[in-house]
Amino acid sequence: MIDRDALPKLVAPDENDPRIQAAIEELRNLVLLHYPSATFEVALSEDAEGIRLTATIDIENVEEVYDLVSPHEVVLLVERGLPVAVRVEWPEARLRAYLKSQRAMPHARHATSVAD
Repeated sequence: MIDRDALPKLVAPDENDPRIQAAIEELRNLVLLHYPSATFEVALSEDAEGIRLTATIDIENVEEVYDLVSPHEVVLLVERGLPVAVRVEWPEARLRAYLKSQRAMPHARHATSVAD
């Protein structure tokens, strides 16, 4: 059982806070170590409860990146109270190619016509 009193107080999601900046840099460096061509954007998350580091990576399986960063995100949040999370996106060219391949599949054409 988790002792909630032992958990650190959650830090406000301010990307100018040096602790948040250090967490962002830690996650960025971890991703770059494995995916050197990754590019990044930092923003307040949609729910305004944390900072989102969006990594754009040309990789087939983005789950590999989540497997890499998730343990670090937990440490940042639970042990340090830093609400910083990574989101992974494909570059536009890979996304377009994926969508094109999905439209070429028979089941995808049916699903598209039903949705229209």
